[in-house]
Amino acid sequence: MHNQNGTQPDISYNRIESGNALQSWGVYNDNCGFFLVGNDIRAGYGTVYSIAIYAINSPIKIINNTIRGGGGSDTDYSYGIDLWSNSDAQIFNNTIDGGTADTGSYGISIFNAAPLIRSNIIFISGSAPERIGITEGDPFNSSPVEFTNNNIYNCPILYQNRNPILDITEVNYLWMDIPGNTVAPGDLTEHNISVVLTLNADFRILSPPLSVREGGADLTGMVTGDKDENPRTVPWSIGAYEYD
Repeated sequence: MHNQNGTQPDISYNRIESGNALQSWGVYNDNCGFFLVGNDIRAGYGTVYSIAIYAINSPIKIINNTIRGGGGSDTDYSYGIDLWSNSDAQIFNNTIDGGTADTGSYGISIFNAAPLIRSNIIFISGSAPERIGITEGDPFNSSPVEFTNNNIYNCPILYQNRNPILDITEVNYLWMDIPGNTVAPGDLTEHNISVVLTLNADFRILSPPLSVREGGADLTGMVTGDKDENPRTVPWSIGAYEYD
């Protein structure tokens, strides 16, 4: 799916899957802003890149989706979400797999963008030598406005800022490299966890622990239901599905 030049569709409750090519994108967004809600988005097998959601100059809303970075043994790099140049996305309550590339796999990549990232499950299903939950392309202009209540696992590097951040405690006290920032560490990144989960083919959690069932941010007024349109209840669950 290719969206560009000011389009603003509401893309909801679809399965979107790209084919196999040199570069494979599930949803490609160029200079547009819209909603992606409740979809199953899958990148195919790109020889160079496999990217489930790519955005450039696109402040999109990505909510309640299952997102699969795709890739394979011949894929160099795979990404769940790849944000570029002013794509100040709102990324809420998704389950994101960075994919199965051969060289590097990334849950969310940020380059010159300032997204809000709340209540997502972020992991890498593959075994690439470089596996990173969140990576910043430019440490001074690629920081989230907020990074809270997420679960990141199966990533040797949970968050890559200037230097690799390996421990969830470090993530929760990460100083966001925003020029002129006066907010204390911990105010922009907090309540994140790193709990290993077992998922079925639909990315539902088998035996979800309490920290995931009740660990999400309360987004009342912004989101009403989960991926299957079941009501969200307080305390909210992390990821695309509600478990309480």
